[in-house]
Amino acid sequence: IGANGAGKSTTLRTISGLARPRIGKIVFENMLLNNLPPHKITRLGVGHVPEGRRIFPELTVRENLEMGGFSVPRHQMQERM
Repeated sequence: IGANGAGKSTTLRTISGLARPRIGKIVFENMLLNNLPPHKITRLGVGHVPEGRRIFPELTVRENLEMGGFSVPRHQMQERM
């Protein structure tokens, strides 16, 4: 997607609320995310797992995603999968 230093990780960290944008807007489902804390962004269903950080290597990809979405109601989880 881009060379080292191109800003891929920074973009993902900014979308998930772990970093703040200097300029511009981050909009998800018509909601401005710029000033939301990470835990509220996660509740909207937005998050990321940095490369190489499989917290539960014995679980499937789906199971890992379900663990990461523990704060999402089950019916929404099923819709999003």
